[in-house]
Amino acid sequence: MIIKQYTSKRYLVSWGDTSYETKETFILKTSYEANKREIVNRKCDDPNGLLLWGSLDDLEYKSQLIKMFLIHNNRGFLGIDNSMVQFTSNLIRDVPMDDLKTRQCILSACAYTNNYKIYYPQLIEYDVYTIPKTEISSNGLSSSMETLSDIGAIDTTSLFNSYISILRVYKKDFAIPYLFSDLPVIISILNKINSIVYNIVHPKPKTKIKLYGKEPINQKTMSVKELCSYRQTVLNNIHNELIDAVPSPVNDNLTAIYVCWLFNLINSHYPFGMVDIKPIYVRINPYALSNEIKGILGYKLSNENITKFITFLQDNKLELVDNSNYESEEKYQAIIFLFNDYNPNKILFMPYT
Repeated sequence: MIIKQYTSKRYLVSWGDTSYETKETFILKTSYEANKREIVNRKCDDPNGLLLWGSLDDLEYKSQLIKMFLIHNNRGFLGIDNSMVQFTSNLIRDVPMDDLKTRQCILSACAYTNNYKIYYPQLIEYDVYTIPKTEISSNGLSSSMETLSDIGAIDTTSLFNSYISILRVYKKDFAIPYLFSDLPVIISILNKINSIVYNIVHPKPKTKIKLYGKEPINQKTMSVKELCSYRQTVLNNIHNELIDAVPSPVNDNLTAIYVCWLFNLINSHYPFGMVDIKPIYVRINPYALSNEIKGILGYKLSNENITKFITFLQDNKLELVDNSNYESEEKYQAIIFLFNDYNPNKILFMPYT
């Protein structure tokens, strides 16, 4: 059974001195292609509900169901007796994996989690981390990234883990600096960090914990120093993933990603604070600033965006720069001069403020 959605239009028909109203009904949605948006934003945790949005004879529909299930549930390991694991495993069981298009449809869905071999033992011979990337998708990394940025509602951990998995799958791909430097990626990272920090600061339950035979005790919360250390640990892990994944020259591409994250974040509507900005800023290597940054940011390098970016750095120089450290001052100047040079209107912003 496939859901059919309808719409009706009413018309006023006039004929001479008489008029009457008529109504025509149209079928709007009867296919997977029309219902794709409905699938993308669902949690994909109920096989019965998913059967309503398309035909299971449609290979792309199967792929989309598996893909959205693996992405939305990428918070940890699900048991093989999980109803959705079994349902999606059955979808794969009879597909002809000797056909390239079929392999691409199925393996492109599996690229978002390293749990797929456990969920689907019939795919044990297909290692998405080592097989040629044309076996995963004919559109490369951009298609996988677009899938993640297209999801409107998703758990922060699931999205973050899916980005990391894709980064590992497409390790050393030339497009990584261009696609992983974009705003949705850094927002995903910050949302992941901030959601966990919030849960630590505001633990549940908020009441005292009662132990058997003992008086109730207050639940432990983290100090500011511990929270900063936690943020640093997460960013260190991401930094290590990037070092392993970005193509050569590694330092140039890594610095380009951090600079672009900073630029995109400052020019966004995301409610960031200096606690988000500083860990990114400190990782910029002033000796690895290159024109790769200009190529990545492209059309975003408008006079308005550059002005906003430089003004922010100048307004917050005291928090970003250690005046007793020459290299810290040198980095600040290098970034200002770089974006002064990118400014199409060539309005000079003095680095010393």
